[in-house]
Amino acid sequence: MTASGGSSSSRWAGSGHRSAAFSMSRRRVGWLAAFMFASALIIIASSMNGLFADGPAHVAAVLQDEEAREYVAVPRGGHVVPLKSSVTLIANEPDNMTAELLLEEQRQLVGEEMAGFVYPNGRYNISASTLEDLVPEKGGDPVRSVVITTWRSGSTFLGELLNSQPGNFYHYEPLLPLDIVQVGDKSPLADSSITSLRKLLHCNYTGMEESYLLYGRDHNFLMTHNTRLWDSCGPSHELCWDPSFLSRACRIYPFQSMKVVRLRLRLASRLLEDKSLNVRMVLLVRDPRGTMQSRRHREWCPPSPDCSDPRHLCADLVEDYWTAVELLKEYPDKFRVLRYEELSLNPTAMTEDLFEFFGLAQEAEEKSGAPPEEKNSPPLHPFIVQFLETHTKADQGGVSSTHRDSRSAPFRWRKELTLSEIATIQTSCKEAMHLWGYKELAIKRFSNLARGGSLKGQQDLDNFNPLMNLVMT
Repeated sequence: MTASGGSSSSRWAGSGHRSAAFSMSRRRVGWLAAFMFASALIIIASSMNGLFADGPAHVAAVLQDEEAREYVAVPRGGHVVPLKSSVTLIANEPDNMTAELLLEEQRQLVGEEMAGFVYPNGRYNISASTLEDLVPEKGGDPVRSVVITTWRSGSTFLGELLNSQPGNFYHYEPLLPLDIVQVGDKSPLADSSITSLRKLLHCNYTGMEESYLLYGRDHNFLMTHNTRLWDSCGPSHELCWDPSFLSRACRIYPFQSMKVVRLRLRLASRLLEDKSLNVRMVLLVRDPRGTMQSRRHREWCPPSPDCSDPRHLCADLVEDYWTAVELLKEYPDKFRVLRYEELSLNPTAMTEDLFEFFGLAQEAEEKSGAPPEEKNSPPLHPFIVQFLETHTKADQGGVSSTHRDSRSAPFRWRKELTLSEIATIQTSCKEAMHLWGYKELAIKRFSNLARGGSLKGQQDLDNFNPLMNLVMT
């Protein structure tokens, strides 16, 4: 299975000067690590001098020991200790120091990103007025944003959009180790899945070596989408699989975002119930015709009916709809729904609205002197503005790229699916499409225009608008 999304080549959107600062910090870490290692060698050499100063007979006596033949010995505190143990002890000190330096580097870079950030200070029901108020290692409570959806429904774009937020720690598809499966409230995987998500949102990687980190070693895109973390794990990235380092690194960041494509909403609502997490959750929905068309490009999808069968997809959409109706009433300030098509057609306006909901917008006061349509519209951080500018104008990259012409991307199914394929999906998804406000295509009306059953090239269908009003009752 391959990753379902592309990541930016730079560490942050619109932060070239920060990348330069990062490079300088990386060099500082390298220099200090080299200094520590050189110091360790000096200590070893000094100890060796002490050993040989006691005379060759003493050395020979030590080396006569069967186990000690593999290494020389160093006297410490009147005792003879194998040099192998000493090297391990001393070598670990630079490693630990390197980890500490990398963590400190992350603190500094988060501080740089958050410079000039306008804190909520009571808006959006978030009292934070300083960085420390949001940083867990300082006793703060981070803003946690969770996106629940399914494969190929626009989650990669939305996930990267949230990750362009300064000071964000990105939990990318944390249920990837489960493979291509949907986990519902009654699934045998339900409890363990929720436990894993809770631990991650609490920055607790302890005990996740087998279920999460071992998988990540062979599928490193589990971590590479979290660009801030991946770039701060050292040259070999070995620390990205160290639960202690990960737990401490996560606790440096004021914001956490998580996108999950394998968890149905009924089960995900347990995260909303957990007051210790204080998450805000969005259910991202897409027209099933667009989702199924996009899944055709993924070789990992067909073996699993949860992915390849539109009946499974639309049964999930129906269940999610009725769960969403309940959650909107129970958690009006912490849960909302978003249709991918609406985000794509109006990316700036919908992003402003979304970031206000998550508590990530910069301010909410009325802007004096602004035209009526801009008043009370919360501005976006420059990082977010640049992400939208560079990711919504034109198609670039492959099927997993987040660089798309956002106005055409959601409706590509009109050209790429055959009439027969559309009919099959619509037959399986009548209830789901009705509930979520997607208009059915009248197949008979267009059948004479698509010789051979193909819609490709039928320009008269290009303007077909499948969006209807969405009513959540």
